[in-house]
Formats: sequence, C-alpha cells, structure tokens
Amino acid sequence: MTNIEKSNVLKQWLTENNVKFVESYYSKTNKLTFELLISDFGIAVHISDENDHTFYHKVYKHYKPFFIRESESAEFVLEKMQNCITDIMVKRQAKFEAAQKKEENRRKSAEDLKRHAEKLAKKAAEQKPKRQRMRIVRYEKVERRYERQTEAVRQER
Repeated sequence: MTNIEKSNVLKQWLTENNVKFVESYYSKTNKLTFELLISDFGIAVHISDENDHTFYHKVYKHYKPFFIRESESAEFVLEKMQNCITDIMVKRQAKFEAAQKKEENRRKSAEDLKRHAEKLAKKAAEQKPKRQRMRIVRYEKVERRYERQTEAVRQER
C-alpha cells in the first residue's frame, strides 16, 4: 500500500469521526505545505520523504508533526493518529483541570481573607478600649556650659 493510499484511508477515518482537517495546507509561518492539517488538535501530517528532518524542525514548535511512512501499515497509521489525538486531549484536560484548580484556590483564598478580616474586626470590637497613652513628663535641671564655667572660676578665687 502506498503512502497516498494510507493518506486517503486516514482522510476517510477523519471524516467518519467528524474531525475537521484541511488538505494541502500552506503554512505562511513555516513556509511549508502540509498533506493534512488537523487544526483542532494542531497536527501536521506529512508523507515521508527525504525532507523529513527539515519538516520536523520547521513544524515541531507550532504543530505536532505526524509522518506517514512507507514501512507502516494503514491500521498502524490510524492507531498512531488515535494515540496522537488522545495525547493532545489528555494534555488539554490536564491544563483545563489546573486552570480550574487555580481558580478554585483563588476563590478559597478570597473567602479566607474575608473570614480573617471579619475575625479581626470581631476581636477588635470585643476588646475594651485602651487608655489614652500619656506622656510622662520629667523635668531635669539643665545648666548652661557658660554658667558652669563661670561658677568654677569663682570658686577658685
């Protein structure tokens, strides 16, 4: 079975499972034409040839590269696509759950801060008012230096 026939089998499977794809998609950012682009999952399908290495290095940052090789059977290509889609869906689910957990933690934190502020207000209301702080005034006799010097001179005489 040729790679083009495997590609047709893959297209048929995608249409049966209502997965949207674009045939012969030209990517302006990568300056490449993909055999298929499954944009919902970000998968770029490429029929294996001598340019596999350059295709991979141009695509892997933006899309998940998917190769249809001569040595693979049609069933294996379909299974590989199923696994690829499953992996992407699992990663998206984990990301979604992390975002939900983060939002829940923000909500709990806001509730905790509100409860803490209420507790502090209640504690402040229960305390009896404290006396006003008063300054204790202590007076010290301050002598000037000049007066001390003149007094010392007088005693010497």
